[in-house]
Amino acid sequence: MDPFWQSLYQPYFQNKKVLLCVTGSIAAVKSLELCRTLLKLGAQVRVVLTDSALQFVTPLSFETFTGTHCFTNLWENTHGTKHIDLARWPDLVLIAPATANTIAKLAHGFADDLLSTELLAYTGPLFIAPAMNPSMWSHPATQANAATLTVRGASLIGPAEGDTACGEFGAGRMLEVKELIEVLAARIALPRTKGTALITLGPTRSSYDPVRYLTNRSSGKMGAAMAFALDRAGYEVHVVSGPCDVPLPHLSCVTRVSTAEEMLLECRKVFKGASVLIAAAAVLDYRFQETRGEKAKRADASLSVTLAPSIDVLFELNRERTDQQKTILGFAAETNDWLAHAAQKLKKKGCDAVFVNPVGGDTGAFDADDNEGWLLLQGGQPEKRFERTTKAALADEIVRSLGL
Repeated sequence: MDPFWQSLYQPYFQNKKVLLCVTGSIAAVKSLELCRTLLKLGAQVRVVLTDSALQFVTPLSFETFTGTHCFTNLWENTHGTKHIDLARWPDLVLIAPATANTIAKLAHGFADDLLSTELLAYTGPLFIAPAMNPSMWSHPATQANAATLTVRGASLIGPAEGDTACGEFGAGRMLEVKELIEVLAARIALPRTKGTALITLGPTRSSYDPVRYLTNRSSGKMGAAMAFALDRAGYEVHVVSGPCDVPLPHLSCVTRVSTAEEMLLECRKVFKGASVLIAAAAVLDYRFQETRGEKAKRADASLSVTLAPSIDVLFELNRERTDQQKTILGFAAETNDWLAHAAQKLKKKGCDAVFVNPVGGDTGAFDADDNEGWLLLQGGQPEKRFERTTKAALADEIVRSLGL
């Protein structure tokens, strides 16, 4: 598991009690990886296997991962209300995979095995990840049963379209574990009622010719961490991203750009309706003054180019702010005199706060999963020092410090 991905999703699942229910599909083999991933993300996991699931996976495998008993039999505990005790334990129930038979049972209120009995007594959040033959999924009966469960408050995750184990193509595959976790995290986050947060992240580029460009080492990770922190805080997240590949919240709106000019253009489309702007992108300070239409050929003589100042995205947006924008945070990447440079940027840009992080040397922020720095606020308030930690944890600290 990628450590950065894990750090972004762990806050959604830390100490969450998850009842993982596995039913009789070949996709049950994915549930082992799913169980292990949930545990790595800090969840407490208990597992229920149906009789049909036992044809594909064994209780011992899950017990090895969880260190707890794997439940398979309605009659293994018959004293008092033991047959519904599991329904009282979890914060959420995830059925993955969920067969057509299981979906039908739940829709019609059957209680003829451990899983269906527990879920008939369960009143919390229910998530269902279907897995079956495409014709079974598209059958009117299955669609009606799934719709019934949705009306009752269950949340369906998938199925995905693709090649199925039976050799057919269509909608019916259980989502891959990573995607399932990403969707589940989006569903269990706080309601997004705090307004819109606009976040810029990653580098920008300036092309010299069709094959060469000027850029910087920004990975986009700090901006991505800020996007997740604001998603968890209850904001609708809009991201304008330079060229980079980082995880982003499943429900975020993402626009990809290359140049500083494109970034400003796309930001303006969202900025007027945003209450928060997080300018984490490493926008180029300079661009090529001229761009060639054809590849420049190598020659023995030296090559000289002229650079011109790039547009200042944060400065331009701050000039356009209204009462709608409650908080504007800029980021500064510096190699020396961090606080002095950050104070200058805070004054020049006119934003509410600047977070400055060191980027020089082997421990700099670029490309790293962790970070450190100082938060400077307008009004002469003393800067706040943030010790080195994961970018995900640091983003949460910044959001709290700004009162977002």
